[in-house]
Amino acid sequence: SSDVSLPIYFFGDYTVKGDAIKFGELGVTKMMGPTPEVEAAVLEGLDAAAKVQVPDDDNVSILSKEGNTVLKLKRKLILIEKQA
Repeated sequence: SSDVSLPIYFFGDYTVKGDAIKFGELGVTKMMGPTPEVEAAVLEGLDAAAKVQVPDDDNVSILSKEGNTVLKLKRKLILIEKQA
């Protein structure tokens, strides 16, 4: 499997209680991922989300209620230079 680095632009509500996570209705931008298949996979992972693991400040794993990892997220810093 290969790592895919993509800007994820989604919005909506979520709640976290302990290690449990639940997402409400989410919206996404049309340019969320490089392909519609990647976008669908991310949304399916969020829909299956039941638990969250945060091993450090830069990584998050989203798990299903069965304990399977459905998404791994990594923080990526993007620097934007000011135009003169």
